[in-house]
Amino acid sequence: MILLSERQKKILQKLSMYSEGVTMAMIEDSLVISKRTVYREFSELKLYLVGHGLSIESTEGRYFLVGSKENLDALQVEMNSQNAGIELTSKQRQSAVVCLLLLSIEPMKILNLAVSLGVSENTIQRDLRTLTFALSEYGIDINARKAVGVQVMGDEAQKRLILCGILTNEINEYEFFEYLDGKINKETESFFLRLLPKELLVECSLALKDVITQFNMKSDMQEVQLVLLFAISMFRMSNEVIKSYSAAKQQDIFKYRQKVLTVLDKLGTEIKEKITTGEIDFLAVQLKGLDYHIFDKNWSDDSSLQVSYDVKELIKLVSKKFDWNFEYDHDLFERLSKHIMLLLTNEMLKLPNTKIETLENISKEYGKLYKVICDSLTIVFSDFIFSPTEAQLILLYFANSYASESGLKKMATLIVCPNGIGTASILKMRLHKEIPEINLIKIAKASELNEVEPARYDLILSTVNLPGFNWNYIVVSPLLLDDEIQQIKTRILKLYEQRKYANEQNKKEAEFSIDSGKKKLEMMAQKMSEANQIIDAIKVTKVTNAGGITESLDFVLSMVPQIVMGNKDKVKIELLKRIQLAPVGIPRASMALVHTTEMSVKKPFLGVYDLVNEIEMLAMDQAPIRVGRIILMLGPVPMTDFQNILMGTISGAIVMNNTTMNIFEHGSGKQIRDLIATRVLEQFEFKGK
Repeated sequence: MILLSERQKKILQKLSMYSEGVTMAMIEDSLVISKRTVYREFSELKLYLVGHGLSIESTEGRYFLVGSKENLDALQVEMNSQNAGIELTSKQRQSAVVCLLLLSIEPMKILNLAVSLGVSENTIQRDLRTLTFALSEYGIDINARKAVGVQVMGDEAQKRLILCGILTNEINEYEFFEYLDGKINKETESFFLRLLPKELLVECSLALKDVITQFNMKSDMQEVQLVLLFAISMFRMSNEVIKSYSAAKQQDIFKYRQKVLTVLDKLGTEIKEKITTGEIDFLAVQLKGLDYHIFDKNWSDDSSLQVSYDVKELIKLVSKKFDWNFEYDHDLFERLSKHIMLLLTNEMLKLPNTKIETLENISKEYGKLYKVICDSLTIVFSDFIFSPTEAQLILLYFANSYASESGLKKMATLIVCPNGIGTASILKMRLHKEIPEINLIKIAKASELNEVEPARYDLILSTVNLPGFNWNYIVVSPLLLDDEIQQIKTRILKLYEQRKYANEQNKKEAEFSIDSGKKKLEMMAQKMSEANQIIDAIKVTKVTNAGGITESLDFVLSMVPQIVMGNKDKVKIELLKRIQLAPVGIPRASMALVHTTEMSVKKPFLGVYDLVNEIEMLAMDQAPIRVGRIILMLGPVPMTDFQNILMGTISGAIVMNNTTMNIFEHGSGKQIRDLIATRVLEQFEFKGK
């Protein structure tokens, strides 16, 4: 039996509901997919429907599900009998495929993978093609044999680290501990949380209790990762053991071996019989990597001076190879020095050598810079091997520096970006940096295109495909790849030649009549008034909180004025979704930028909340930080052009430089209001100064 995906079921349901047929637009709009995707699903459904005596036919632009009443009824029965499917994004589904393969003792049939994840076999086959390339970079191969199944091949230690990395990334720490305590019902358990036997997780958690207490682990993530590492190892050990694992160069490894032996002694007899020295060394090295504490080093000692010198050499070499001067960015030097010092002294969490989606995307979008950094690291730090994840974290510092400066502006540009203020602001900074001609940037969601006049813009960029949009546009990624930059520059050159943009812009300025001056002044006054209302409402509020981020948000949102939002619970849900999507902590700071847009938010709002009890969070560079101040930004849906500009200006100011970051992190309400007011004033151009 061919298993239908949830999308395919919805297409067939819609076709079944309308005897008069449905248009392509109806299918696209109801499922929020492109015409190309609909056609692909039609193609995949063809064989399935033929086997049921049915077909999809088209007449005068409408699509029909054709067949006898008996066959149509049988189709409904079969669709209802199939599992409802698991709500996973495509990235999560691919991660789930890897987890299932890594946990399976025998080769898995593609059909079994499809049934487990509630998707079609074709979907699993596409995922396997994508994963084959991704895993090969880590020495892991996907071996697919007809009539046998799919199996992963490679180093056992690497398999465990990849599996642990995926589970750590996908499992919510709070939900993990609630699950172990038996406080979560089966219906609310996440897919990834149920992959390992619960009794095994509980057994490992209890066996590790003394170790966690002795090492004074202050991060929930440390505890979760440690329990997962031991549970995965115990599970995998029943099928394959690590016979040898290099730990000779690890300092103080003896005490960690002793701790591992103590833990293993508390586990079952069956496990003890399979323990090898390789297993002990593997777990000891991972335990050592998780036994870290973040603190500032004494920068006067010799090792710190050496690292500082090496980091300067690294920045110098990257600047030369990439043809971009990073040496003037003193903030980059300071942050990178502390980060690399923690790496070299083993005081930072030893990240699994597996892919983190956010870092992976940045390394692809900054491919040239990433390669330069990897090459330079091997030259400057020849005695230290950086894992791909560690190199990507270092790339994050350079990429942030690279994207932070703006250039000259000359051309009107429309950016269509459905992903919100943060993504659009990154793209805006990149455009200013790479293409000096860019000016008058307007940010719009795809749903707002009907309200926009494309003719007003010289250049239209979009981060998504726009089926049916009749104006020329360029599809780009949020961080702009090199070939995309070149494509935009080529388009601009043609615009100069064909439309003589500069002359037309001057002509427009000349035609500006005196009669419209009053109207323009009134519009500017209205914007200034709106900005003033937002700025005046900014204040620093002390919050007596308890628990982690989930509980602390309840305390924070209770302090937000009722005039700002109508439904606190809905806003909290959206904020938590944003936090789970990617870390929101500001790297090497004690604050987090928590933000979202939501229908019940009545107007833009910025609030600053000082927590009496600091909470543990992840920073944007994946490092754990203690957060004592939350910057809360809320926006309505939809937002006006000016509101988008205003909120983007504020979020950009937070990490502009050390001075502005320090004000947001430690400043008073007045200092923050003055800083934002200064930045807002820069958005207005007053003639005749």
